[in-house]
Amino acid sequence: MRYQEFKPCAELEGLFENYWLVSNDMVRFICIQLSANHKVSEIVGELPLSVRAIQKTFRKVTGLTMKQFADIQRLRATWKSLIFKDKTLLHTVLDHGYYDQSHFINNFRKLVRHSHKEMMDFHRTLRIEE
Repeated sequence: MRYQEFKPCAELEGLFENYWLVSNDMVRFICIQLSANHKVSEIVGELPLSVRAIQKTFRKVTGLTMKQFADIQRLRATWKSLIFKDKTLLHTVLDHGYYDQSHFINNFRKLVRHSHKEMMDFHRTLRIEE
């Protein structure tokens, strides 16, 4: 979806999940595109502003850089797949764009501040269903 074609409407609200709080259409568009695993450079190329202006606006609205947001979204998608699908850790992390298992583990520890094993053990005690 190109930015010029982007029109926020009720039909798209399901895509936004927690992004309904974002009142800035450009930031909302970026969040959706990053959540769909588009590259930051591709997204910025479609927008009618300078890269610097886009970065400043995104950071002001979300409190994160676009790269940080993309990393969090990728980690969330990977974690959800790990919990609810019967795939090995290696296959899951490769499917979500990590280079290898250690890349995922390091990223997980950096963002969550716990190991993925600790979180898996904790999750097993909760018995959460999809």
